[in-house]
Amino acid sequence: MKHWAITGGIAAGKSEICKVYNAMSIPVYNADLKAKFLIDKHDKIINGLVENFGDNIYQDGKLNKQKMIQLVFNNEDTKSIVDSIVHPVVLDDYLNWRNNFKNCRFTLLESALVFESGLIKHIDVVGLVTADISKRVQRLLQRDGITSNQALQRINSQVNYDKYLDIADFIIINNGTEMLIPQVLNAIKSFYNG
Repeated sequence: MKHWAITGGIAAGKSEICKVYNAMSIPVYNADLKAKFLIDKHDKIINGLVENFGDNIYQDGKLNKQKMIQLVFNNEDTKSIVDSIVHPVVLDDYLNWRNNFKNCRFTLLESALVFESGLIKHIDVVGLVTADISKRVQRLLQRDGITSNQALQRINSQVNYDKYLDIADFIIINNGTEMLIPQVLNAIKSFYNG
C-alpha cells in the first residue's frame, strides 16, 4: 500500500482537496487537527510544554492558545522547541493510524509540514496545493475574520512553498479557476498503480 501526502501553505486549500479524496473512500489523516487534539490530551506533549513554558501554558486542561501564539510568533527557537515536542507524537499517531487501512488503495496525510517535520520519510507520493497570495488572503479573511495585514503576516511567517514545486510529485492549483476533481483524478491515474 502507498502513503500519500497533501501539503501547501495556509489557506491554499489542502482540506478542500482532501475532502475530494475522502469522498473517493481514501482515508485522510489531518495532521493539524490531530495535533490540536493531542496537544490537550497526550501526556508527553503536555509535560513537555509545561516543562518548557510553565504551568500557565495550559488553562482548564486546554492549551492557552493566545499565550502559545505570543511565544511562537516570530521566534524560531521557541517554535523549534514546540515542534520537537509535538511532531514526534503526531508522527507516531499517524503511523499507528495508517496501519488500520491495509486494504485501502492508499492513505492520505494532510499536513502543511510534510517536508519540515520529517514526515516525508514515511510518504511515497507528495502533492503540493498552490493558490495565489490574493486568493489565500481572501480565504483567511473569510475563514478567520482577520485583517488583510494579519493574513499576510500568517502567510509570510510560513516557509515559501515555491521551493517545493520541483520536489512534489504533483501540483494541484486551487485558485478557483481550474477544476479540482480532474486534477485529483489525474494524480491518482499518474501515481496509483494497484
